Amino acid sequence: MNTETWVDITKYESLYAVSNFGRVKSKARNLINTRGIPYNRPSKINKALPTSRGYVRAALYKDGKTKYYSIHRLVAQAFIPNSHNKEEVNHKDGNKLNNCVTNLEWNTRGENERHARANGFKNMVGENHPNSLFTNNQVKSIRNVKKYTDLTVPQIAHLLDRSKHTISSIIARRGWTHLEDER
Repeated sequence: MNTETWVDITKYESLYAVSNFGRVKSKARNLINTRGIPYNRPSKINKALPTSRGYVRAALYKDGKTKYYSIHRLVAQAFIPNSHNKEEVNHKDGNKLNNCVTNLEWNTRGENERHARANGFKNMVGENHPNSLFTNNQVKSIRNVKKYTDLTVPQIAHLLDRSKHTISSIIARRGWTHLEDER
């Protein structure tokens, strides 16, 4: 059975550690409360905070400032050599919550994209994308409204309660490029 191994996080050596299982913990330390009384703070596992993109991150506090770090990057930096200086960390199984060291590898952007497409992780376009504001039919309707009416982009944006930039991108086909023009 694999055992959990902890390594200090660079620049936070006396404060935090990351494990090969993808967990982050604050280390036990002596602190002084707001009334000047010293106390011992025990070690504890930090909460994994979800991001809008499906990853989890950890909040690390030092010198009065909180910074957020992706847990998969912390694990990779601590446990996986990066001799080729690749910039991205890939989840081999496509599960962004599985931050075990055995599921991670350093990749280039292109390698990461190819891996996602080859394994069916990258087919989220248009209405299938989790952050999509519109359905495919709504986008077609927006384009038709602009094509067959005198409404301006700002007017359409106001009617739909969306930004002018969003509507302009749809109409100019900078977004939703996978949709065919209707003839």
